[in-house]
Amino acid sequence: MSIEEEIKSKVREISRDLEEDRELQLDVEMELESHLWESYDNALDRGLSEAESKEHAFKEFGEIVEVKSRIISGNIKRMKSRARLKVLLWYAFLPLALLSALYLGWSELSELHMVNDTMRNKTRIIAQVEKDSPLI
Repeated sequence: MSIEEEIKSKVREISRDLEEDRELQLDVEMELESHLWESYDNALDRGLSEAESKEHAFKEFGEIVEVKSRIISGNIKRMKSRARLKVLLWYAFLPLALLSALYLGWSELSELHMVNDTMRNKTRIIAQVEKDSPLI
């Protein structure tokens, strides 16, 4: 596996728990990849081989569980705020959607009643005209 694939794989594994907040997940992935590449490049600049540089970058980066924990604790406030916002939007959206559906349904029903009344009146007028002036 190439260094690019290993970095992406490690970063995806770490950011997997952030899938509900895609924006945060992408931010974290970019930041983590940046740190890993920087560490890898610095090790290469110091004369380490590619394999040693990769090992150094991952070792310096830390264990996945530890990194996940730091990311979550560092973003817990944002995650809680987003969760509250989602709940608020859900509870605001649902009643608004129901009220809109009821309003639109009531409007359509009223319009159908008006069309029905108009048709009934026209039918009465036609019947009256036919009664008053029979066809010759």
